[in-house]
Amino acid sequence: MNSRIYVSNKLESRFIEPKDVLYLTAVSGRIMVHYEAGGKEKIIDIEGSLKDMEAKLGKDGFLRIHKSYIVNIGRIATVENDWVMLNSKRHVKLPTSRGFLRQLKERLKGRDDVIVL
Repeated sequence: MNSRIYVSNKLESRFIEPKDVLYLTAVSGRIMVHYEAGGKEKIIDIEGSLKDMEAKLGKDGFLRIHKSYIVNIGRIATVENDWVMLNSKRHVKLPTSRGFLRQLKERLKGRDDVIVL
């Protein structure tokens, strides 16, 4: 993915590099975009649904791992049966569901930058 991601709400608008996005989560009808900037984790809340976000982000570097989470595949450090841990300052741990976990493992096998043993 070469495009930058543009996010906007009533208070701010910004471009975010896809590699800097950690994950997106649905909270009370809003989408929280968690990303890193200047060595710190930041959050911007935007309108929309995860279904819309999946369509906009495409399948290049992002995957839905749970009904409430989309993760940047390139930021995954550890995969377990019911969670993934991200490579971030806080080592964020996110829940996964079985169906999404199968998809994640298949997607990891298909990536050029990942060797699955």
